[in-house]
Amino acid sequence: MRLSDLIRNVEARILTTRPSRDVEIQRVYAGDRISDLLSQGAAKTLMITNLSGIQILHVAELMDVPAICLVNDIAPEPELLGVAEEHGTVLLVSPFGMFETCGRLYECLHAASEIRP
Repeated sequence: MRLSDLIRNVEARILTTRPSRDVEIQRVYAGDRISDLLSQGAAKTLMITNLSGIQILHVAELMDVPAICLVNDIAPEPELLGVAEEHGTVLLVSPFGMFETCGRLYECLHAASEIRP
């Protein structure tokens, strides 16, 4: 599924301008521990987290994650925005908490998988 479809479903705000929103997302992983994100992050994964410091972007770069979605309308640290732009990582903010954000994404991905032959 395209990242742009997931963004609409979660009603997320896009904070970065340069990266493509047309990236293919095949899985979603939500967590707030760096060690968990490191073990589960991969290409074509949308990471969902409460972590808003620069370290989350380093994890995304290391794991080749194309997009990060912060929850609860968290304002990211200014340094995070600049580095995300520089490295081409899509940075999103969901107005919802972790549970509702993940639920909306699940519904969207589940519906898309039922449509496929």
